Amino acid sequence: MRRLSCALIFFLFLNGPVWGQSLPWMDSFTDNDLAGWTFMDDEPSRDGPGLWQVDDQALRQTSNIFYGLTPEEEYAKFLGTHIHAGNPEWKDYSFNCLMRSEDDDGIGILFRYRDARNYYRLILLDDANNRGPFTRLQKYVDGVMTTLQETQSTAKAIPVGWFSVTADVRQDSIKIYLNGSLLFNTTDAAFSSGGIGFMCYANSGAHFDSVRVTSESLVYEKPVNVTPIVQ
Repeated sequence: MRRLSCALIFFLFLNGPVWGQSLPWMDSFTDNDLAGWTFMDDEPSRDGPGLWQVDDQALRQTSNIFYGLTPEEEYAKFLGTHIHAGNPEWKDYSFNCLMRSEDDDGIGILFRYRDARNYYRLILLDDANNRGPFTRLQKYVDGVMTTLQETQSTAKAIPVGWFSVTADVRQDSIKIYLNGSLLFNTTDAAFSSGGIGFMCYANSGAHFDSVRVTSESLVYEKPVNVTPIVQ
Protein backbone atom coordinates (compact mmCIF):
# COMPACT_ATOMS: atom_id res chain seq x y z
CA MET A 1 0.00 0.00 0.00
CA ARG A 2 1.39 3.38 -1.03
CA ARG A 3 1.56 6.11 1.59
CA LEU A 4 1.54 9.83 0.83
CA SER A 5 3.01 12.42 3.15
CA CYS A 6 0.51 15.20 3.73
CA ALA A 7 3.38 17.67 3.56
CA LEU A 8 3.08 17.12 -0.21
CA ILE A 9 -0.69 17.07 -0.59
CA PHE A 10 -1.28 20.75 -1.25
CA PHE A 11 1.61 20.81 -3.71
CA LEU A 12 0.13 17.94 -5.67
CA PHE A 13 -3.31 19.53 -5.89
CA LEU A 14 -2.53 23.01 -7.15
CA ASN A 15 -4.70 22.41 -10.19
CA GLY A 16 -8.48 22.35 -10.10
CA PRO A 17 -10.63 19.21 -9.89
CA VAL A 18 -10.16 16.36 -12.33
CA TRP A 19 -13.63 15.46 -13.56
CA GLY A 20 -14.77 12.35 -15.39
CA GLN A 21 -15.84 8.84 -14.65
CA SER A 22 -12.44 7.17 -14.45
CA LEU A 23 -9.86 7.14 -11.68
CA PRO A 24 -7.86 8.89 -10.37
CA TRP A 25 -10.30 11.64 -9.39
CA MET A 26 -9.38 14.62 -7.22
CA ASP A 27 -10.52 18.01 -6.02
CA SER A 28 -8.61 20.54 -3.93
CA PHE A 29 -11.26 23.31 -4.41
CA THR A 30 -8.66 25.71 -5.82
CA ASP A 31 -11.25 26.89 -8.36
CA ASN A 32 -13.48 28.01 -5.45
CA ASP A 33 -16.64 26.31 -6.73
CA LEU A 34 -18.63 23.12 -6.15
CA ALA A 35 -18.74 21.87 -9.74
CA GLY A 36 -19.24 18.11 -9.71
CA TRP A 37 -20.69 18.00 -6.18
CA THR A 38 -24.33 17.56 -5.11
CA PHE A 39 -25.54 18.35 -1.60
CA MET A 40 -28.77 17.54 0.21
CA ASP A 41 -30.24 17.63 3.69
CA ASP A 42 -31.50 14.56 5.52
CA GLU A 43 -35.22 15.02 6.18
CA PRO A 44 -36.91 15.65 8.52
CA SER A 45 -34.34 18.10 9.85
CA ARG A 46 -34.02 20.99 12.28
CA ASP A 47 -31.85 24.12 12.31
CA GLY A 48 -31.37 23.87 8.54
CA PRO A 49 -30.81 24.20 5.72
CA GLY A 50 -27.29 22.89 5.20
CA LEU A 51 -24.79 25.51 4.07
CA TRP A 52 -22.07 24.07 1.83
CA GLN A 53 -19.62 26.46 0.21
CA VAL A 54 -16.00 26.79 -0.89
CA ASP A 55 -14.09 29.36 1.12
CA ASP A 56 -10.33 30.02 0.99
CA GLN A 57 -9.91 27.01 -1.31
CA ALA A 58 -11.50 24.54 1.11
CA LEU A 59 -14.99 23.04 1.31
CA ARG A 60 -16.96 24.17 4.37
CA GLN A 61 -20.31 23.39 5.98
CA THR A 62 -21.52 26.06 8.44
CA SER A 63 -25.09 25.09 9.40
CA ASN A 64 -26.06 23.41 12.70
CA ILE A 65 -28.58 21.24 10.84
CA PHE A 66 -29.45 17.87 12.34
CA TYR A 67 -31.94 15.12 11.49
CA GLY A 68 -34.96 13.97 13.47
CA LEU A 69 -38.05 15.41 15.09
CA THR A 70 -37.50 13.44 18.30
CA PRO A 71 -34.36 12.43 20.25
CA GLU A 72 -35.02 8.81 19.31
CA GLU A 73 -34.91 9.65 15.60
CA GLU A 74 -31.91 11.92 16.03
CA TYR A 75 -29.71 9.52 17.98
CA ALA A 76 -30.62 6.49 15.89
CA LYS A 77 -28.86 7.95 12.84
CA PHE A 78 -26.85 11.12 13.66
CA LEU A 79 -27.66 12.66 10.27
CA GLY A 80 -27.93 16.25 9.13
CA THR A 81 -26.62 17.20 5.70
CA HIS A 82 -24.27 15.63 3.19
CA ILE A 83 -22.53 16.26 -0.12
CA HIS A 84 -21.42 13.68 -2.68
CA ALA A 85 -19.50 13.34 -5.94
CA GLY A 86 -17.91 10.76 -8.21
CA ASN A 87 -19.06 7.76 -10.18
CA PRO A 88 -21.64 5.28 -8.81
CA GLU A 89 -19.80 2.55 -10.74
CA TRP A 90 -16.49 3.01 -8.89
CA LYS A 91 -15.76 -0.34 -7.23
CA ASP A 92 -12.36 -0.83 -5.59
CA TYR A 93 -10.63 2.38 -4.55
CA SER A 94 -8.89 4.44 -1.91
CA PHE A 95 -10.70 7.63 -0.90
CA ASN A 96 -8.38 10.10 0.84
CA CYS A 97 -9.10 13.56 2.20
CA LEU A 98 -8.20 16.11 4.85
CA MET A 99 -10.75 17.32 7.40
CA ARG A 100 -10.92 19.82 10.24
CA SER A 101 -13.70 20.56 12.74
CA GLU A 102 -14.28 23.67 14.82
CA ASP A 103 -17.35 22.01 16.37
CA ASP A 104 -17.61 18.94 18.60
CA ASP A 105 -20.54 17.37 16.76
CA GLY A 106 -20.57 14.85 13.93
CA ILE A 107 -18.27 15.02 10.92
CA GLY A 108 -17.42 12.25 8.51
CA ILE A 109 -16.96 10.71 5.09
CA LEU A 110 -19.26 8.71 2.82
CA PHE A 111 -18.05 6.02 0.42
CA ARG A 112 -19.59 3.56 -2.00
CA TYR A 113 -22.39 6.12 -2.04
CA ARG A 114 -25.44 4.96 -4.01
CA ASP A 115 -28.06 7.49 -2.92
CA ALA A 116 -29.19 9.42 0.16
CA ARG A 117 -30.34 6.21 1.90
CA ASN A 118 -27.62 3.78 0.80
CA TYR A 119 -23.89 4.11 1.54
CA TYR A 120 -21.08 3.41 3.98
CA ARG A 121 -19.82 6.14 6.29
CA LEU A 122 -17.29 7.00 8.97
CA ILE A 123 -18.54 9.46 11.61
CA LEU A 124 -16.54 11.11 14.40
CA LEU A 125 -18.31 12.93 17.26
CA ASP A 126 -17.06 14.43 20.55
CA ASP A 127 -20.06 16.10 22.20
CA ALA A 128 -20.88 14.20 25.42
CA ASN A 129 -24.38 15.73 25.40
CA ASN A 130 -24.97 13.94 22.10
CA ARG A 131 -23.68 10.58 23.37
CA GLY A 132 -20.06 11.10 22.36
CA PRO A 133 -17.24 10.84 22.06
CA PHE A 134 -17.34 8.02 19.51
CA THR A 135 -16.01 6.97 16.12
CA ARG A 136 -18.23 4.64 14.07
CA LEU A 137 -17.96 2.77 10.80
CA GLN A 138 -21.52 2.27 9.59
CA LYS A 139 -23.65 1.19 6.68
CA TYR A 140 -26.93 2.89 5.74
CA VAL A 141 -29.14 0.44 3.85
CA ASP A 142 -32.61 1.51 2.69
CA GLY A 143 -32.68 4.09 5.50
CA VAL A 144 -31.56 1.72 8.27
CA MET A 145 -28.30 2.62 10.03
CA THR A 146 -26.11 -0.28 11.25
CA THR A 147 -22.80 0.04 13.08
CA LEU A 148 -20.11 -2.30 11.76
CA GLN A 149 -17.34 -1.24 14.14
CA GLU A 150 -17.01 1.42 16.85
CA THR A 151 -14.59 2.95 19.30
CA GLN A 152 -15.96 4.87 22.29
CA SER A 153 -14.04 6.32 25.23
CA THR A 154 -13.56 9.48 27.27
CA ALA A 155 -10.84 10.63 24.85
CA LYS A 156 -11.57 12.95 21.92
CA ALA A 157 -12.72 11.30 18.72
CA ILE A 158 -12.01 14.30 16.47
CA PRO A 159 -8.31 15.17 16.20
CA VAL A 160 -7.21 18.76 16.76
CA GLY A 161 -6.58 20.76 13.58
CA TRP A 162 -6.37 19.22 10.13
CA PHE A 163 -6.34 15.43 10.02
CA SER A 164 -6.35 12.81 7.26
CA VAL A 165 -8.94 10.10 6.64
CA THR A 166 -8.70 7.17 4.25
CA ALA A 167 -11.31 4.61 3.22
CA ASP A 168 -9.77 1.73 1.27
CA VAL A 169 -12.41 -0.60 -0.18
CA ARG A 170 -11.56 -3.77 -2.12
CA GLN A 171 -14.37 -6.22 -2.90
CA ASP A 172 -15.94 -6.85 0.56
CA SER A 173 -12.92 -5.52 2.50
CA ILE A 174 -13.20 -2.13 4.25
CA LYS A 175 -10.20 -0.48 5.88
CA ILE A 176 -10.35 2.94 7.53
CA TYR A 177 -7.24 4.95 8.40
CA LEU A 178 -7.01 8.04 10.59
CA ASN A 179 -3.83 10.11 10.23
CA GLY A 180 -2.22 7.17 8.47
CA SER A 181 -2.96 4.60 11.21
CA LEU A 182 -5.40 1.73 10.71
CA LEU A 183 -8.59 2.47 12.66
CA PHE A 184 -11.12 -0.11 11.42
CA ASN A 185 -10.73 -3.31 9.41
CA THR A 186 -13.78 -5.39 8.51
CA THR A 187 -15.72 -7.01 5.69
CA ASP A 188 -19.21 -6.24 4.41
CA ALA A 189 -20.96 -6.83 1.10
CA ALA A 190 -23.91 -4.44 1.27
CA PHE A 191 -22.49 -2.19 -1.48
CA SER A 192 -19.91 -3.14 -4.11
CA SER A 193 -19.62 0.26 -5.80
CA GLY A 194 -20.48 3.93 -5.43
CA GLY A 195 -19.22 7.48 -5.18
CA ILE A 196 -17.77 9.45 -2.27
CA GLY A 197 -18.85 12.32 -0.05
CA PHE A 198 -18.89 14.13 3.28
CA MET A 199 -21.48 14.46 6.06
CA CYS A 200 -22.22 16.71 9.02
CA TYR A 201 -24.46 16.19 12.03
CA ALA A 202 -25.12 19.43 13.96
CA ASN A 203 -21.60 20.52 12.98
CA SER A 204 -21.36 24.18 11.96
CA GLY A 205 -17.57 24.27 11.70
CA ALA A 206 -16.64 21.53 9.22
CA HIS A 207 -13.79 21.86 6.70
CA PHE A 208 -12.74 19.43 3.93
CA ASP A 209 -9.88 19.51 1.42
CA SER A 210 -7.40 17.58 -0.77
CA VAL A 211 -9.84 14.94 -2.00
CA ARG A 212 -8.24 12.10 -3.94
CA VAL A 213 -9.78 8.82 -5.17
CA THR A 214 -7.43 6.25 -6.71
CA SER A 215 -7.73 2.70 -7.99
CA GLU A 216 -4.40 1.93 -6.31
CA SER A 217 -4.16 1.57 -2.55
CA LEU A 218 -3.10 4.92 -1.12
CA VAL A 219 -3.09 6.22 2.46
CA TYR A 220 -2.56 9.83 3.53
CA GLU A 221 -0.25 10.27 6.48
CA LYS A 222 -0.90 12.75 9.29
CA PRO A 223 -0.78 16.31 7.90
CA VAL A 224 2.37 18.25 8.67
CA ASN A 225 1.80 21.18 6.31
CA VAL A 226 -1.67 22.72 6.25
CA THR A 227 -0.89 25.90 4.35
CA PRO A 228 -1.88 25.60 0.67
CA ILE A 229 0.86 26.48 -1.81
CA VAL A 230 -0.67 28.72 -4.45
CA GLN A 231 1.15 29.52 -7.70
